[in-house]
Amino acid sequence: MLGITNALASRSFVPLYLTNGNGLNEINRPNLPPDVLAADFNRTWTNYSTTLSIGSAVLVVFPTNQTALTGQSVTFSALAWHTAGYQWQHNGTNLLANAHFLGVTNVTHTIVGAQADDPGDYTVIAQNPNHAASDTVSLAVVPPPPLVLALQPVTGAWQLTVAHAYGSPLDPSEIPGLQLYSTTNLAQPFANWLPETNLGTLTNGVFLLNYPTAGHPAKYWRAQDP
Repeated sequence: MLGITNALASRSFVPLYLTNGNGLNEINRPNLPPDVLAADFNRTWTNYSTTLSIGSAVLVVFPTNQTALTGQSVTFSALAWHTAGYQWQHNGTNLLANAHFLGVTNVTHTIVGAQADDPGDYTVIAQNPNHAASDTVSLAVVPPPPLVLALQPVTGAWQLTVAHAYGSPLDPSEIPGLQLYSTTNLAQPFANWLPETNLGTLTNGVFLLNYPTAGHPAKYWRAQDP
């Protein structure tokens, strides 16, 4: 009777116990490659020869469900034994690598700047000639809370404050997509408002931008999230 125990990746197999036809027991440690791929190995004891087969892919680190604001990046991670590669899927369709989907055949898969069409089921398949192990998780993408703007005087300037209406802090991933516009004439259509290029700072979850008062006209402001 032959018993075999799977080993961790980068380790050899534990000893095998072999009983030959004459009832004699032998103990030996096969000199096999690290247990990372699916394969068959021939092994010969002093009076017996057999083929050892590494079996199905086994997931040992599972991805988890994710929720992200629109525009945030999301990362799924997994790890398997006995696999020759990975494939991530969205709603049952293999993902193709591009600037939006990174690492679609790696242990770590990142969605850069999640959008409204990204929610759904994400599956990682650990590929193996004998059997593929898979696991499915979900992604929810929600719009960020509404923004509120406030102005307060500071030394020599007005300070524009941009925050979430419900008090939750702005996430750093929101800042690259935060767009500020201004106009000196509120009667102008929004298409004629000017984008602001002044650099602000994210402090304690609130975006702050200082607008100098000296030599500058009064302005109306508008902020947009992605």
